[in-house]
Formats: sequence, C-alpha cells, structure tokens
Amino acid sequence: LPAQGTAPVGEAAGGVIVLVLEGSGTFTVGAETVTVAAGDILAVPGSVGAGAQAGPNGLRFYYVDDSPLTRYMGWQVQPTERIVFTHWPAALLAQKLADTAAEGITASGVFLAHQGLKAEKLATPNLFAHLNRLAPGAANTVHGHASAAITYVIESNEASYSLLGETLQDGAIVDPLRVDWRPGQVSLTPPNLWHGHFNDGKTDILTLVVQLSGLYYNDRTMNFRFARPPA
Repeated sequence: LPAQGTAPVGEAAGGVIVLVLEGSGTFTVGAETVTVAAGDILAVPGSVGAGAQAGPNGLRFYYVDDSPLTRYMGWQVQPTERIVFTHWPAALLAQKLADTAAEGITASGVFLAHQGLKAEKLATPNLFAHLNRLAPGAANTVHGHASAAITYVIESNEASYSLLGETLQDGAIVDPLRVDWRPGQVSLTPPNLWHGHFNDGKTDILTLVVQLSGLYYNDRTMNFRFARPPA
C-alpha cells in the first residue's frame, strides 16, 4: 500500500494470516485497531469488514486466507468468537525464538495459536500457522500430511532447501526434487507428498508456514507421518 493507502482484508474469507514485510500502519477490526511494523504477524477474522491502512512510508504485507475454500463451497461466513483478532508483535516472536535457541533446540518455532482456539494450536478454525526456525545443520526431517502447506521464506542462506518426492526407500526420498530457498519465496507443498526442509548453511533460516488444516484436524484425517520415527 502507498503512504496512507487503505485496503480491505479478508473479504469472503473465514480468517486471514498476515505477515508485515515493510513499512508500518494499522489493521482494524470493528472498534479495535492495532499498529503494526515489519515482522509482526496477525490473525484477522474474515468477512467482518476488516481493513489495513498504511503509515507515512507505506505498508507491504503478505497474507494467506481461506477464501478459495469458502468461495468454492458457496459458504457465507458468519462471525464467531473462535476467530479472534490477534496480534503477535515482532519483538515477542523474536523473544520466543531466542528462548528455544537458548535451550539448545535447533529445529523450533512458534505455534501461532489464537485465544479463541486454546486447545487446537490453530490460528483460525481453518488455518494452522507456524513460524519455523532451523539453526545451522538442522532439519525438519522427511514427513507428509494431508493438507497442502504454503511456505513463505523470511530468512534463508545459500544452503537452505527442501526435498520433495513421492517414493521412499529406507526412510529417504527416492530421486527427490530439490527446491532452494530465497528470501521472499513462496512455495506450495502438495498434499501427502513426502518432503523435508534442511539448513546446511551457517546462519539460521526462518519461514512462515500456513496450512488449511483445520478441517483435517477436526475430522481426524490430517495423516501426519514421518518417513522415520522420531528418535
């Protein structure tokens, strides 16, 4: 958005996950307004007239919502207390990541669970969101799940990548497709495809992963599985 520009957020959606990339501004839902800056993440209720306004230097943000599903199904979204306007400031997220790093955890992150869904670890009833950090030498080992995953690369290095494939042999993907990571890259991991994420570089890498997985968790059909059982 240009300086002082405005835009609606979450039209025809059940909920929206927003990552602020550059600039500053505000997001408003009803009578509640929060001020945002780069690195902040929000869960915004959809179909309630939410909006964004840029500050004096403009505002650029990345978002994922579930409007493709609601439009396809022909659903009319109704407000619910299970979708609460939630703001995770960048400083809070950085502290959470630093805490896990201090504990020596190399593959860690922040589950962006919102206060209306305390037990489910979901950001909205439909959307799972996770800020994922991999330290040098760490990996999200090969796994698969029924929901597609949309991954936005926030920080990467010259040796960070994903491996994807359909067939396993001895817990490894046979003839995997390698996708190297670059900042600002968006990747879609198809449902049930074996995949893993790896950091063979010398700096931390950071991604925001969003999955349309709420329906799968509700129906107990997420089918999350590892190529090798966790040690």
